[in-house]
Amino acid sequence: MSLLNNQYRCAIVVIFSIVVVAGCLSGPTPPTSTTTQSNTTTVETAVTPSDATGTNTVNMSELTETEQAAFSAAQNDSVSFGPRCADTYPYDSLETFREHKYVRADGVYYRLTATTGTQMYYARTYEPVVVNTTDTTETVQFDTLSGENRTIAEELLAGEYTSSYCDSGPIPIILSGDVAIRYNGETYVAQPTADADFPEWQLTVERVRKPSSN
Repeated sequence: MSLLNNQYRCAIVVIFSIVVVAGCLSGPTPPTSTTTQSNTTTVETAVTPSDATGTNTVNMSELTETEQAAFSAAQNDSVSFGPRCADTYPYDSLETFREHKYVRADGVYYRLTATTGTQMYYARTYEPVVVNTTDTTETVQFDTLSGENRTIAEELLAGEYTSSYCDSGPIPIILSGDVAIRYNGETYVAQPTADADFPEWQLTVERVRKPSSN
């Protein structure tokens, strides 16, 4: 009986030792680490300029479609304004930006700066003047004119002709004063009566921000 008890106690000791050894070999369970990432978006606070008034500020909704397009483009880079024949925004869309200091869009104020550029546009107005044929080098019959010369002569003989601000080539010969136009029994030459020149204008737009605390 004592022999069996000894064997029984030995078996328990052996089993307990195996469990202890297994626990030591497996090691402790590492704690679970949880990392929390913060996705914080910084929203810039709109700033109202101290000198902004109802007179010098225009709302985005009050701008025409062309003015809105120019305003949006000017936020990325300066945009140009010129005569309608040029590859620019038209002059008449510039007036709103010259008359105001700020545009307010979605509660944000944008400062406007309009300055003259380097490009100049010229135009000249002519009127028909009756002359003697001996006063000119050459006389042409109106009915023989075609193309650009015919179009110019029609406008001229209707009262006046104004050249395009975007004309960059030589002056048409019938505007030179050396060639007369024979029309309905009279001889006419184109006489310049007025010159006009307009500079290119450029618009820049800058968002009004809180002054730096430095």
